[in-house]
Amino acid sequence: MRSLPAASAWLFAVVVVTLAWTGFANGGFDPPAWGWVALGLGAIGLVGALLRTDVRCSVLQAVFVGGLVLLTAWATVSLAWTSDRTLGVQDVLRDLVYIAAAVTAVLLGARTATTRLLDAVMVAGSIVTAYSLATRFFPDRLGVYSNPLGPGRLFNPLGYWNGQGMLAVITLLLLAGVATSRRRPILRAAAAAVMPIAALDLLFTLSRGSVLALGVGVVAWLAIDPNRLRTSAWLWVCVPWTLVAVWHTDAARTLFGSKYGLVSASTGHRLAWQVLLLAAFAAAAVYLAAFVEGRWHPSMTVRRVYIGSQVGVLIAAAVVAVSVYGTPPQMAHSLRQALEGPSTQAQDPARLLSLSLDDRSPIWRAAWDDARAHPLRGSGIGSFQQYWYEHRSVAADTDAAHSAYLEAFAELGIVGLVVLTATLIAPLMAGIRARRHPAVPAAVGVYVAYLFHTGIDWDWLLPALTMAALFTACALLSADTEPQPALHRSSQWILAGTGVVVAVIATFGLLGNRDLSAADAAAGRGDFRAAAAEARSAARWQPWSYLPWLTIASAERAQDDANAAEQAYRTAIRRDGGNWDAWFGLATISSGHSRLESLRTARRLNPLSTQIAVFCLHDPEPGCDGLSQLRDSAKTGPG
Repeated sequence: MRSLPAASAWLFAVVVVTLAWTGFANGGFDPPAWGWVALGLGAIGLVGALLRTDVRCSVLQAVFVGGLVLLTAWATVSLAWTSDRTLGVQDVLRDLVYIAAAVTAVLLGARTATTRLLDAVMVAGSIVTAYSLATRFFPDRLGVYSNPLGPGRLFNPLGYWNGQGMLAVITLLLLAGVATSRRRPILRAAAAAVMPIAALDLLFTLSRGSVLALGVGVVAWLAIDPNRLRTSAWLWVCVPWTLVAVWHTDAARTLFGSKYGLVSASTGHRLAWQVLLLAAFAAAAVYLAAFVEGRWHPSMTVRRVYIGSQVGVLIAAAVVAVSVYGTPPQMAHSLRQALEGPSTQAQDPARLLSLSLDDRSPIWRAAWDDARAHPLRGSGIGSFQQYWYEHRSVAADTDAAHSAYLEAFAELGIVGLVVLTATLIAPLMAGIRARRHPAVPAAVGVYVAYLFHTGIDWDWLLPALTMAALFTACALLSADTEPQPALHRSSQWILAGTGVVVAVIATFGLLGNRDLSAADAAAGRGDFRAAAAEARSAARWQPWSYLPWLTIASAERAQDDANAAEQAYRTAIRRDGGNWDAWFGLATISSGHSRLESLRTARRLNPLSTQIAVFCLHDPEPGCDGLSQLRDSAKTGPG
């Protein structure tokens, strides 16, 4: 551990295991995963701080790690005024994962850690995306994974198609970075072989934002690459095989949408062999091209011809764009119409050509309005979900603003937004400064792609995805040419203390969330007595939270104990009077004046609730008196 090579080797193993395990654990979306990852990384960071005798840290590394700590500290302070302390505490527990990841990477990393870190993210991403694509090709062996909201869209194992698509983008860019590098030909060939797999994984998610992020990442990569001419030429060697795989998949329509399932297994088996063949061709092409590159140095004439051909391609693309979409003002008008227009069905591959924002616009407007109401300190961590339900203009359900920047502004105010922005910009500054490092330009492309995508989706809620980006950020910071003075032993003890604090808090969070997860699992298999017991145990670990009491209420109702269920709902309301779920649950189980007041409160907190509308449509009890307009909305279909 004391030697740099040994430390970076440990770091490689830690990153691969952490990212792969978190990826297969539903992307780390579920709270128990946060506790395990934060506890494990916190312990590793503690050991690293105690055993490493030469820990070095640049100013930008200090800004990055300190920014994550400061952001989490400010979020913790905002629990004093948040409207939803339960979700706020959960968000803080998730943020501990990111602190632990950054601290571990800094403590175990060094100047030599850049390539190791990037390789670790690439290997872990390749493992997860390869398994993800295998579920599409072998549903008869690995199971059928389909979501009613987007039938046939690939989302496993991260649990969210846009998150799975973005992980494929990160993996694809890192693979391309290795394939176009000057590393050993066998490594470059292996990376090129995996590229079609990552690309197809992206394709089957039908994630438009991820595809756009891929384009942004490639542009950023080439923009800062000092050897962009050579890189672009190598991309022409690597990419065609990936494009052939994507084009060939378009013919396999049974693998998309509602046609996907056991009936598509034979098509998947056939396509799997074809993709493996294309992967072999890609590897062979890169290996042979690497062999040729080492023995052939193109003349200046060849270089000029190549540059001219690239310029010609760009001019031809511009001419086609103008002929199809008109002049720039006409393009802007068409773009605005496309953004505001309806989207293609979620499971239709044609949606990749649609620019519609779907429900993003009203969600972003709500977050902006929330931020304007509390511009300095924000409305408090975890509060956006309640604000959305109370003020939404469409019936879309969400607990996130689908933008890390807007959500930080809404919940943590200008203070939180500035801290978040400064934290995320630090690695980008380091990458630009270290752009001559052979691994950095592609890593900058990865990081910029993530910064773009996290501005239009809820990547921050998926630790597997965000940790991949943060480890990439740490790789950029380790490559920085800025001096990295050795930390004083007292600073290492401070980092060790941070690891202890993270580990302790993560342990308490893990115990409560583990019991709550066990309660949900017991309820799912119909063991409601065990569900109530586990939820009560979770309530002891989380005395501030309404979540265990909502589970207790549901379990007691399932056991026909109306009195116990009513008391559980009332306890949940005492924990948080702004939770519409608790008020609605109380309304459905109480009677008379209590039902009427509970329904009115629930409706005030969530005016467009489909559940309330359906309840009032079918329930003739007096509790729905005065809510005729709500019943009308149920008949016509809310939102």
